[in-house]
Amino acid sequence: MKLNDAQCKCFDEGGYIQLEGLIEGEELSQLQEEFTRVEEATREDWRRQLVEGIDHDGYGIGETAHVVMPVAPHSDIFIDLLEHPATMPVLEAFMGPDVRMKDNALHVKPAGTGSHSEWHRDGEKIDGNRSTAWPYHRAHEWSAQDRQAWERMRACETPYMKIKVFFFVYDVDEETAPFSVVPGSHKIDGPPPQYDSLEDMPNHIKLVGKAGDAILWSGSIWHTAMDNTDTKARRMLLYNYTHFGMFRKPEFIPSGEFKEHIRRRSPLCHQLFGLGRMARG
Repeated sequence: MKLNDAQCKCFDEGGYIQLEGLIEGEELSQLQEEFTRVEEATREDWRRQLVEGIDHDGYGIGETAHVVMPVAPHSDIFIDLLEHPATMPVLEAFMGPDVRMKDNALHVKPAGTGSHSEWHRDGEKIDGNRSTAWPYHRAHEWSAQDRQAWERMRACETPYMKIKVFFFVYDVDEETAPFSVVPGSHKIDGPPPQYDSLEDMPNHIKLVGKAGDAILWSGSIWHTAMDNTDTKARRMLLYNYTHFGMFRKPEFIPSGEFKEHIRRRSPLCHQLFGLGRMARG
């Protein structure tokens, strides 16, 4: 899938875009089945961590979020979404040819729980150090081949450093802790202001949608998840993309049998997991 000019302008100016109906029919049913299987298989471990103590540095993991990361090793269907044919052209058009996965997660926001984050924007590290180029990538360090590839694929002036993709596994409405953003805030310097209520943030919008929809967004946009005031949980899959050379935690670097499994997949998959660059004509 390639965005048209209006969609490219929408993403570059607004910092996000929502793509509808990327997963449908039997594929969606299989995804929901695998999601449920992993959620149920990890629920007791999550509850145990709540009692024994938990590392909260992971997409709000804690009392208000059941998070499984990485989720990719749990099923091929989660790997398939990492290299989805509708999202990859968008990622390359705004990031360039050296896109690589940073992390991935299954995320459950239980019914009746408060938000797991304030309004914030993501940070990023290069070679272990906090980036000073955020939110854009240091493209001047690309090889000549990468710069040529970027000229062929680019939809913006300067490549983005980080883009995330959220897939709705089930419908999300305004009560189901909708992911919310302030359009255009990815181009504003400095952190977002804080208010007594998340709802008080000026100009924010709540991104609701159907199961199978996806949201692609700049990591620099001001964002949060609202309270879940519904009687059902919010269930999503999260994929975080950066570039080769970016910092990532060891648990997201394939090893052992899983590494060999990834080697049997596509050259693009190799690149996304950091096992080598994909050859480009």
